[in-house]
Amino acid sequence: MKAAEPAALIARIWNWLPAFRAVAETEHLPTASDALFVTPSALSRTIRLLEKEVGRPLFRRVGRRIELNAAGESLLARVRDGMRLVHQGVLEACDETLVGPLRIFAGGVITPLHVEPAIERLREEYPQLTAHLRSVLNEGIAEDLLRGRIDLAFQSEPVTHDRIATEYLGEATNGVYCGPTHPLFKRRKVALDDVLEHPFAAPVPGPAGESTDGWPARLVRRVGLYADHMAVGIRACAGGRLIAVLPDSIGETQGLRRLPVDELPPSPMYAMHRPFLAHGERAEVFLGFVRADVAARGHAPAPGR
Repeated sequence: MKAAEPAALIARIWNWLPAFRAVAETEHLPTASDALFVTPSALSRTIRLLEKEVGRPLFRRVGRRIELNAAGESLLARVRDGMRLVHQGVLEACDETLVGPLRIFAGGVITPLHVEPAIERLREEYPQLTAHLRSVLNEGIAEDLLRGRIDLAFQSEPVTHDRIATEYLGEATNGVYCGPTHPLFKRRKVALDDVLEHPFAAPVPGPAGESTDGWPARLVRRVGLYADHMAVGIRACAGGRLIAVLPDSIGETQGLRRLPVDELPPSPMYAMHRPFLAHGERAEVFLGFVRADVAARGHAPAPGR
């Protein structure tokens, strides 16, 4: 690419960048053309013009498919960041930085422990900022964050990606609990075999069928309810006849009984987000609320972690 004044270069390619992003994220011209309401041929011509201006290909043509090459991946990352900065600037100009939707994915124990209390605080302090809480993703945490489908993600497993910031928030200890209507609640002596006779409420298993609540694989249990949101499991345990693995800070405050299963590992908690490009982004504000709640409940990491 020949040297050019930055403003002149940006002016020439500005209108092509949304088309490039759509094609780069889908790697499929018909899908991108449907999203942009243009024909695939017009979209293909736009990409050719951009590549000519840049001075190098941005995609690999593999038969009838297209794939981003290294130059295209680099440009896509910068286009995404640039669009975020422009959007942030528009919000600031309109004095609407903390207005509108905040898209959050949360899975595991951190949802009832810290994300839901942080949403309540958000409602109190920024009533014009509305949280959209999801427990299901389209394409995985990294891709949904990069595409802007979600602004923050919280779960028990970290995400490794060079363009995603991952923060360890702390961990919660767990226990096995039953509610007041359960047959074991008032029994004076309860053994492990007694616990295993009763069905559990549990989160949906992982990809390989493994338990995701820390239940030891060597102990065979019967599951009476699988839930993709553990708030459902908490209610089933507190008001029904199911046992559940719950964070101790929830079980102890819900009037539940802790049963004798002491081999449960703690649940780590992580936050994932795109690197913040401007101070005071809505995702940064909400993450601060979650951090504060984690610290207030004694779940923050030990010094040096």
